[in-house]
Amino acid sequence: MFKIKVDQVRANRYLKQKQQGFVLVMKQYVEQVAQQYFDEIKDTIQKQKGKWVPLTPEYQAFKARYGLDPRILIATGGYEQSIVVEQVNSYSWKVYPKGNEKLAEWLEFGTSSMPSRPHWRLAQQVIEAKLQIILQNIINQSLIKGII
Repeated sequence: MFKIKVDQVRANRYLKQKQQGFVLVMKQYVEQVAQQYFDEIKDTIQKQKGKWVPLTPEYQAFKARYGLDPRILIATGGYEQSIVVEQVNSYSWKVYPKGNEKLAEWLEFGTSSMPSRPHWRLAQQVIEAKLQIILQNIINQSLIKGII
């Protein structure tokens, strides 16, 4: 017959240690997801991954006349460069076009005179497909290191 002795103090200490490890893992997970979302939104814009309505011939001519980038969503590069990833608090990060929130809304959803060119939603779909893989990688690394 087996006897198991449970020391409540040691058990509580062990559980607290594992809980702290889990919190560290989740912080790392949230930060990695935010960084990957940032990378994906930039990549979506730079590589023109969307199936967007082409620019009008007039706007293409305007961009050419003033030496602007001919790609959709990029003229001077200012909008793309305004996209940042920032830590909100210990457990939260955000990715957004700092100072260009209204422009992002117009580009994403369109206006009465401009078609929508969804790039945030496109990047989000890609990241959502990767969430399980990201979390599994972090958990595996944490298990190997003995964090959880």
